[in-house]
Amino acid sequence: MPDAFWRKSPSIAAKLKEQAAQELRADFTKELEAFYDFFKVDVVSAISRLHLPASFWSFLAFCRETIKEFQLVGTEEDEAGTEVELQMCEPLFRLLISGIILPVLSHPKKYGGREVGLWRCEKGNFDGDVLFNLRAVVAAFEDMVLLVPSGKKALNKIGSRLRPEVLRFILERLMTGGDEPDTIVTVQTFLSHYDRVPTSIYISTSQLVLFQNMILNNVNKIRLTSGDPLDEAAKKVGPWSEEFVKEAKGKADKGLEALYRLEIQHRFFFTDRSMTVCPASKCTVPRRLSSAAGSESHRADEGDVSQNVDVIRTLKEDNPHKVLEDLFRHLPPLTATNFQDLQSEFEALLAQFAAAENDFWEKKLSEGLAAVGDLIDTETSPEEVLDTMASVILARNRHSRYLQSVLAGLSQLGTARDRHGDEIRRTEMELKALIQHSKTMHLPTRILEAAKAESTILRGSEINFLIRKQDARVRTKTGNKVLRLRLADLVEKGQVLACYSELDTVQEHVYLTLWSSDSDVIVHVGLLDDDGFLLEFLKEFPILESMVKQVALADRNATIGLPPEGPVLMKWKSMELASILKSVPPAD
Repeated sequence: MPDAFWRKSPSIAAKLKEQAAQELRADFTKELEAFYDFFKVDVVSAISRLHLPASFWSFLAFCRETIKEFQLVGTEEDEAGTEVELQMCEPLFRLLISGIILPVLSHPKKYGGREVGLWRCEKGNFDGDVLFNLRAVVAAFEDMVLLVPSGKKALNKIGSRLRPEVLRFILERLMTGGDEPDTIVTVQTFLSHYDRVPTSIYISTSQLVLFQNMILNNVNKIRLTSGDPLDEAAKKVGPWSEEFVKEAKGKADKGLEALYRLEIQHRFFFTDRSMTVCPASKCTVPRRLSSAAGSESHRADEGDVSQNVDVIRTLKEDNPHKVLEDLFRHLPPLTATNFQDLQSEFEALLAQFAAAENDFWEKKLSEGLAAVGDLIDTETSPEEVLDTMASVILARNRHSRYLQSVLAGLSQLGTARDRHGDEIRRTEMELKALIQHSKTMHLPTRILEAAKAESTILRGSEINFLIRKQDARVRTKTGNKVLRLRLADLVEKGQVLACYSELDTVQEHVYLTLWSSDSDVIVHVGLLDDDGFLLEFLKEFPILESMVKQVALADRNATIGLPPEGPVLMKWKSMELASILKSVPPAD
C-alpha cells in the first residue's frame, strides 16, 4: 500500500493527530517541569543568597510579630500546622518580591550599573537579548508569584507550587535570626545621647513629595492621636500636585534633582525630658509623639520605669485562666480531659490538703474550683483555655528575652558614658589650648625646627616674640605663697596613682600650683615651659575645708579623685594628698 494512501486513511490520520498532540503535551509538561525546577532550585537559591541589610530582616521580623499579634492574616490550621506559619509570611513575601526583587529586575541599568557604582558591569551586559530575558522573567514572576489575574493557568499553577518554597525561606530566615528590633531601638536610643556627632539623612525631592502625599492619603491609618504632630505638619505643607510630582520624577530619572539634608535630633532627652515606649511603634520617643500621649493612665505613670522599657501585662491574678495556670504549674500531673473530671480531681486534692490542714493549698484549690465553675458557666472549651495559657506563656517568654537583651544592651551605657566623658575632657583641653595659643602664639617645637632649617620666619613666631617681649616681666608669680609640684614627680613617687585624659601623655610639663584661700585650698593645673611661662591652662578647682579635713581622716589605703566634682583628672592616695595639703602655705 502506498505511503501517501496510508496517511490519507481517516482513522489513521486521527490516530496520528492524537499521537502528535500527546507528544506535544508531554514535551510541554516536561519543559514546564524543567521550568519549575529552574525556579525552585536556581531562582529560590538566588533569592536565599540575596544580601540584604540586617535592619531589613529586623523590620520583617517586627512585621511578622505584628501580623501574628493582631491576626491580620486569616489562617486555617492543617494537620502539620506549618501552613499557618507560612501564611503569616504572605505579606512579607509580597513585599520582598514586589518591593525589592521585581524593581531590581525591571530596572537592571539602574541597580546594576553606574548609578550604584557598578559601571564596569554595565558595559555589554544590557544588550537586547539580556533585557528581553529579564522582562520575560519579570512577567513570569508576576504571573507565578504575585498571582496577577491572567489566562496563564500553567504559570499560576507553578506559582502556587513555588510560593511555599520562598515563604519557607523567609520563615526560616526570620526564625534563625537572633535580631531583636525592639531591643535595638531601646538601647540605641539611650546610646545615641552619648554620640556628639550630628546625625543626618539625605532625601531627594521626588522621594520627599511622594512621602508627603503618601502621609496625607493614609493619614487616617497612621494618625496616633487627635493632635498627632505628623498629621499637623503634613497638613501645613499640603499635598503636591501631580504635575509637580511628575516633574520631580523626571528630574530624578535624569539625575538632576536636589537632595535635602535633614538633621535628626537624636539627643532629644536634653530638650524633652518626658519619654515613653510608644505602644504603636515600640520606639522610645518623647511622650507627645507617642500613641498613648493623651491617656490618663500614661500621665499617672510618668516617670515610672514603664516610660523607658516596654512592659507586658497579661492576665490578672483572679482571671480563671491565670488561676488554673498557677495550679497546673505546682500540682502533680493531672489526668482530666474535661472540666467535670478536673473538678473531681480538684475536690479530691482539696480533701487531702484539708485533712493535712494545709491552709495555703486549700485556699488555692478553692479558687481553682471557682475558676472551673466560671469556665463551665461561660461554656468555655478546654482547648480555648489551653490556647490562652500557651499564648500568655509564650508572650511572657518573649518579653523575658526582650528584657534580658535590653539589660545586655544597656550594659554598653557605662562604656559609652566613659568614652563620652573622655571626648568632653579632650575637647575641653583642646579648646583651652586653642584659647591659650591665641594669647601666646607659641608654636610646637617641631614646626619651629622645620622653619629654622628652611630659614623661614613664621608669622606665629613673630607674634609670639612680641608677646614674650611685652610680658617679659610678667612671670607666673603670685602675691600669695604657693606650692608648685610637677605631676611626673608625683606619679614617680606613687603619690598620684593614675592620670586620665591627655594628662597621661604630657606629665613632664604639667605642674600643680596650690595656694590657700581662707580655709580652702585652690589647685591650678597647667603646662609650664622651662622658664615658668604658662603654656596651657588645664583646670582650676577648689578643695573645700570640709574635704581637707575629710582627707586627713581617710584610711591608709583609701584613694580619692581630683577634681572633687566633674571629670576626674588624677587619682591620689588619700594620705599623700593630706600630706601635700598640710604643706600648703597659709594665706596672708
